[in-house]
Amino acid sequence: MTPAFWTPRMRLWTTIGLGLAWFVSLGLPAAHLADGDAPEGFAILTIGWISLLMLQPAWLGNLLIWLVLPIVASSERPWKVTLRLCGGALIACAIGALFWRDLPDDSGSNPIVAYGAGYYLWMIAVLGSGIAALMTASVETDTL
Repeated sequence: MTPAFWTPRMRLWTTIGLGLAWFVSLGLPAAHLADGDAPEGFAILTIGWISLLMLQPAWLGNLLIWLVLPIVASSERPWKVTLRLCGGALIACAIGALFWRDLPDDSGSNPIVAYGAGYYLWMIAVLGSGIAALMTASVETDTL
């Protein structure tokens, strides 16, 4: 059962807010490393696909978020199975990002000493998109 506040207008504004949060997270420092470096979210986005080789799937959230948000915002009949699968996957990506402890580069593995604002904003965008997808999938089709 979806709450009464999850109207098409609310879904649209939620989508805009989560999309903006994701974009802003690209310009903010994502992590503070032991060597003093603080890479921004865009740098992590461009090299993050390599983390898939290290069995850290959180980077896939960047792809899934742009599959989910247009469907959540649309007033057409939602793709319930797609939203459920992607919503669950986005939440799994956010949980996987909680275990991000180092950032590998040419010099080896740099441990993360603190997370930056970009990391937390990215987590909000990914978790929020996953929750929005699951809420939209539970909407009765006749109320859209």
